[in-house]
Amino acid sequence: MLDQDEICCAQVRYTWRCEDCHKLTTGIALPYGKCFLCGGQLQVLEDRDLGDPLELRAVREAMQFELDSFHFYRMARERIQNPQNRIILEQLYESEVDHLHELEEKYHAHLDPSVIDLDPGAEKRLSEWLFRDIVFTDETAA
Repeated sequence: MLDQDEICCAQVRYTWRCEDCHKLTTGIALPYGKCFLCGGQLQVLEDRDLGDPLELRAVREAMQFELDSFHFYRMARERIQNPQNRIILEQLYESEVDHLHELEEKYHAHLDPSVIDLDPGAEKRLSEWLFRDIVFTDETAA
């Protein structure tokens, strides 16, 4: 387990390039590794010395996991119709918000607001990709 003072990611920013439209995006983590502009897959550009790659990778992967879970639960709760399932998704969403805040506070790895509050086009592309094979109906209710 890492001590709180061992890693600080306040100035750590990765740069990604979209494989489809070649847009460059920077930050500590991005939702599902997808381009905000076209929904294409992103590749990390490895041209910066960011310090110890293993320590930073662990923090970045934790941020990425929590960010992905945050968006999944946030968007799923908006689609589900069953009230009991909506309550469960709301609780999971709130837990992910707490986890993101804890990681930001502990490692000073502050997420850009644009990766939390997606613009409507980016959210639509991510939602269509994420839920492409999931049907939300009352039959899926517990």
